[in-house]
Amino acid sequence: MPRPSVTVALLGVGDHERRVLLAAISAVSGPALLPADLEWTKVDDAAIVVADVDHPLTAKTLEGLHQLRPREVIRFAGHLRVDVDIARPIRMQVLIQTLQGAIERALARARADAEAAARQAAAQLSAKRTYRGVAIDAPTSPSTSGDEDPATDAAPKPKRTYRGQSY
Repeated sequence: MPRPSVTVALLGVGDHERRVLLAAISAVSGPALLPADLEWTKVDDAAIVVADVDHPLTAKTLEGLHQLRPREVIRFAGHLRVDVDIARPIRMQVLIQTLQGAIERALARARADAEAAARQAAAQLSAKRTYRGVAIDAPTSPSTSGDEDPATDAAPKPKRTYRGQSY
């Protein structure tokens, strides 16, 4: 079975910090440490976004991206802060744990989306076609089976009506 892959992008990270993050993530992105391969892509297409919280436009951009599609966000700062997931100096064990958690959540979300799409496709295929409330595939006259009691009908339904009389 091929190894799953997850798309990753950097948001609001400066050039110097970008080189440091790329080197650190590349160092830990092996099959022994992470449950999936990482593919670098644009921010719009990424399942995991590493965002610099010190950049002034990061919060607004993340809010817009999250409205389009939910994604995992790893908060990064160039200096040690309490409200971030990864900070410099980068601790490799913290980076591995953060990436593993984000990858597992992204893969679980992808599996749930695929299952929902499969259920929806199956429901559309199995839905009965109807015309004015009557199933197209069903016979036009009701069949008399053993489960239906003919005495339950109050009056027999007329077949034809002509000049006020039912035949």
